[in-house]
Amino acid sequence: MLEMGEPRVWDAMSFDMLCLAEDGAQRVDSDVAWTMRELSPELVDQVMDAVSLLDGDRLRIASCGLVCRQWLPRSRFHVFQYLWLDASRLDSLLTLVETSSSPLLAIVHVVHLDLTVNPLFRLEHLTTLSSTCANLTCIRCTINSPPSEIVPQDFFLETCLPVLGSQCPALTRFELQPTYAETVPLGMITHILASLPALEVFVLLSDSNTIVPTGIVFNSIPARLQSLQLGRTRGICRLFEWLLSLPVLPKLKSLQWLAGPYADADWASLHAYSQRAGVALETLSFCSRTRYDSPDDLEPPPAILGHATKLRVLRLWAESTTRIIPILSSLTSHDLHSIRISLHLQSDHPIPYGEIDRLLARPQFQRLEAFRLEAKNTGLSVLDPPGNEVDTLMPLAYARGIIAFHPEAQEIPFFRKRVVDWSSLFG
Repeated sequence: MLEMGEPRVWDAMSFDMLCLAEDGAQRVDSDVAWTMRELSPELVDQVMDAVSLLDGDRLRIASCGLVCRQWLPRSRFHVFQYLWLDASRLDSLLTLVETSSSPLLAIVHVVHLDLTVNPLFRLEHLTTLSSTCANLTCIRCTINSPPSEIVPQDFFLETCLPVLGSQCPALTRFELQPTYAETVPLGMITHILASLPALEVFVLLSDSNTIVPTGIVFNSIPARLQSLQLGRTRGICRLFEWLLSLPVLPKLKSLQWLAGPYADADWASLHAYSQRAGVALETLSFCSRTRYDSPDDLEPPPAILGHATKLRVLRLWAESTTRIIPILSSLTSHDLHSIRISLHLQSDHPIPYGEIDRLLARPQFQRLEAFRLEAKNTGLSVLDPPGNEVDTLMPLAYARGIIAFHPEAQEIPFFRKRVVDWSSLFG
């Protein structure tokens, strides 16, 4: 999965500072600057990368180019690697691109497009972008318009996206975030998938949206599609029914879903898909609860987990303590490396530590490297409270060293934090 840091929003000040650095860095003459010029390129890159990672202030990163010309390439890289564009910024960006002596758009890896003002692009914009963004790996589209203003086949999706898909061979990830939309047309989703032949990851960052069977439905899908990440989305049965109807069934390696309410049909379609393609799944993430105070909300059928015979990573959120044993018993994969379960704790249903410990001792779990139980409200491990003797509660697992007390102990590629408010549920 694509590893990405926080996107840095483009603004004129950052670009102006870089332009100043282009023209004036050679005139900087001080002991400090001279000392910096003596640093090796490798060390300069490491320093710039550290500043970008720890600080994240795009203006400070851009200002590094003013200190010394040697610092300019790496500072330019960090400022232009992630771009956030809306209609008010596009013309200024293109003007800078045309006047710069450096191929700025070749640096861009991720573009976050605000499609609230439609259309964002004109044909001349498209020509420039598609011919120079050769290293573009991800597009994020945010639509903040009211539901009545969302058009499935708008100018960008209908005209621009297929061109970008054909001209940008590294474009492997697409994220759609219809913020206020109550419905997401199935035709829009299938059009996106059909337009991007190199796509590997599709993300629908929705919050209580419903996929509806409207729009022109395409019958093609990227051959390399490996991952679906679905937010609080209802009606995914329509998406999986469409997948099951394709001439060649795509076999996903990763599926993540924050389930919405009234999703019985969705679970049924997901079960049907897992029966035919579950053997390829390596990462599964489910959140079946929709209300914090309801222990009896929807739960994923254990049969879905049983069909994932090559599962490596499992993440379940807001499960009842009574469900842990059935879930672990339903797993059939011998390749599990990581299990993480957030629990809906109930005073009248204690955690069956002993039975869990005995289950994990089965040969089926011999490759398990990290097992974590946490409280859903706090995210803290239930195996690490004050006075909790883990070696007594789960002696076998403790002796193997597989108890994970911290989320970072597990490398689980869930939704990135801070994308939308509820994304932190996935750790």
